[in-house]
This record gives sequence, C-alpha cells and structure tokens, in this order.
Amino acid sequence: ALLCTQVGATLKLLPEQVQSFKHRSELDTATVLPVMPALVALWQHIPDWQPNLSVRLITSTGAAVSGAAIAWLAKVFPNARFFSMFGLTECKRVSYLPPEKLALKPNCVGIAIPGTRLWIADISGHPVATGCIGELVVSGPHLMSGYWEDAVGTAKRLKRDPASGETVLFTGDHGYLDSDGDLYFALRTDGSIKARGVKVSPREVELALLEIPGVANVAVYGVADVMQGEAIAAAVVLKLNAEMSVVQLRAQCSQRLEHALMPKYLYILDALPLSENGKVDKALLPRFATQ
Repeated sequence: ALLCTQVGATLKLLPEQVQSFKHRSELDTATVLPVMPALVALWQHIPDWQPNLSVRLITSTGAAVSGAAIAWLAKVFPNARFFSMFGLTECKRVSYLPPEKLALKPNCVGIAIPGTRLWIADISGHPVATGCIGELVVSGPHLMSGYWEDAVGTAKRLKRDPASGETVLFTGDHGYLDSDGDLYFALRTDGSIKARGVKVSPREVELALLEIPGVANVAVYGVADVMQGEAIAAAVVLKLNAEMSVVQLRAQCSQRLEHALMPKYLYILDALPLSENGKVDKALLPRFATQ
C-alpha cells in the first residue's frame, strides 16, 4: 500500500477467498502482482488457470520463492518479469534477483536493493569468506528504529559497525554469498535442526522436496525425539489431483537427500497453517508429529 501511494498507482485488494480471486475482473487489468510462497501454493490448487497477459511484473515477499513456483508463475503470467526478493519486517526489503538470472540461479535471492549494503558475518560479527554460511547483516536508510518498548531486543539486532560507525541490522537470518556476490538464504538463526548430531538447514530439505513432481508446498521443522534428540519432520501439500502416499513420498525423498537430511516424520496435509502475515506458521506444525 505504501509503494502504491508513493508512485500514484491503483491498489486492488485480494478477496479473502483465493478461489474467487482467479475469476475477478480486477486480475485482468492488474499490471503488478506481489506474491508470497504460501499464496502461490494455494493458487496451484485451483484448476483451469488461464494465461494472464496483463500482469507485467511479479514480485515476491515474505520468503524466498522456490524455483518450481517461479516456473508455475511463468506459465500463468507469460508476459511478466519476476523479481525474486528477500526481506524481513525490520527493514522491509534486503535483496532482489534480476530476472535474467532466474534460469541460472532459481533459488537465489540476489543482490542488495539500491542504496543499501549487505554482507555475511560470523558469530563475532566479522565478514566471512565467499560461500561460507553466516548471519546476514544489512545497512541502509530503511532500517527500523527499534522494537517498540523492547530495548533488549533492539540492542540484539541493531549494532554499530566498527568499520563505518553506522548502525546496522543483524537480521538473525543466515545465508551465504556466491562468487558473484549473490545472496542465498539458508536458515533462521533459531530455525536449524540438530538431528543425529548434525545441524540441518530446513530450507535445504524444503528445496529438495519441492523438486518432487506433485509437491506444491512443504515446511520442514524439528521435533523432540528420544533417539535423535531432535528429528526432522516435513509437512507436505500436494498439487491439485496429485496422488502420492507417504511411502511413495519417502521413496522420492531418498533419491534427493542424503541420509542425514532425510525426514524421520512425513505428513501429507491439505494446507499448511499460516500466520496473520501469510507466512507458514511452523510453531503449529509439531502437533502433527505424533507417531
């Protein structure tokens, strides 16, 4: 809404039921379409999508959109350029991937947005080498001023950069930069799973499962386990009309994942639980790991 106001654009709100959105005439005149991974997963359940020729630009928000979801969007919106983006509430946007790089780097979230800088830091706050996973640090004019009435939380995230003296944001998100300086999201600071003594990135497992034909959406999370301390669990949503049993799903996983990354628990759900801002609410998922 803020961006629409800034550029004088017309804002069209989605109705509550995504099924009705497909049939609304507003979509035929829309030119810019922001999406979230959870929303795209819901759309893939709707049959008989007709190619939409009016949308010229698609942006992602909330989380990184998978390569499979991007490919689906390209079929439905053939005239649209897709900008895969990464951001968080504390600074709105961090990076974007130029559309010409989509085919080469479908799981990448790109370069810093104009007017900002980003780098990857180790536990002591120092920059790490190319390809090494560390905490994402962001600087720029769009950083938050702080958390409301939370001085401790603010101090944890907003720190002074000793090199430049400016206030920077330690995001709590982990990722790495490739040799081109492009950013890949890996995991949330508190979201890694330590299964069988090995630290596992949920995102790495999710990307592998999204490659399985028939899988529309997936969320990987950790659950307490007597034998392993913590075990990997995966909740999967299938595409419309896709038929797959848990046994078949596990067989597909074994073809794509090393043993240490294999989920101990696999669940096929009708939909993933979402938070108020439309992101998958992983806090609600452990209730499904009951067997």
